[in-house]
Amino acid sequence: MIDQQYTSSDEAMLRAVILDLLHYPRKVFQSDQDLDQCLHGGFYNDDGQDCELCEQLSKCRWLLGNDDFVDLNRRTTEQLLDALLFARDQISATILMDNHRNNCKCQACSWLIIADVCLRNKQAEH
Repeated sequence: MIDQQYTSSDEAMLRAVILDLLHYPRKVFQSDQDLDQCLHGGFYNDDGQDCELCEQLSKCRWLLGNDDFVDLNRRTTEQLLDALLFARDQISATILMDNHRNNCKCQACSWLIIADVCLRNKQAEH
């Protein structure tokens, strides 16, 4: 019984950390959108052919499933981890393109370190 409570508590803590971590990429992805060029005001439209051709497609899809209006508490832990992994990859690519240096203390680099630790810890359990 104690082991079950410990596991449930760990799972709840992991979910809380992931939910907190998803705030930063949501803000970044929203600010990256070029709303002047978007016919849908930055909201992914799965019926729109123009969305399928847009360079922001993957971020818009991610935002559709992970924005402030979605009840992320209904997602499984694996779904939340997938969302975090995608966000980590996108933020990491941005950092590489912007040529951040080792030991950079900017918000993106700091977030990336925490996201990596979270993902590595979960991966180590499997």
